[in-house]
Amino acid sequence: MQCSLAKSTTIFWILTFLAAVCLHGCGSGTYRTSEQGEIVVGLEAAGTSIELRVGQVLLVQLPDGRVRGRVWQLIKGPNMLILRPDDNRFSTSSLGEDDEEVSVQELRFVAEGEGEQVLSLALVRPGAGLSPGDDRWLAEVLIR
Repeated sequence: MQCSLAKSTTIFWILTFLAAVCLHGCGSGTYRTSEQGEIVVGLEAAGTSIELRVGQVLLVQLPDGRVRGRVWQLIKGPNMLILRPDDNRFSTSSLGEDDEEVSVQELRFVAEGEGEQVLSLALVRPGAGLSPGDDRWLAEVLIR
């Protein structure tokens, strides 16, 4: 029963991701470049395709969930030959419409080689594992 539920949940999230990609289109421009040349994305990039060059850094900035006892974690580690996790930290950033400073969790990845990778994150309780009600963030990363 639990295996069937896990498969159903996985299929649901894959279909959700594909629908979001179809709605947003590839390379929808939902990212910006930092002063250090990093490609910076946030919640708005969920369901999109993000293009990187080999050697470029992807910085995913998501709302800090520590107040609710949660942190953003990789659901499944990426292929390290394509996209390598590099850092995970908390900081403040201007994310709001009024450029107000908010607390964010930053997950940093380095494009190691050409290929495609689905980056899948979930807002989880540390040590509790993944549950169906956890917030998710998915994006396809294309490295050329």
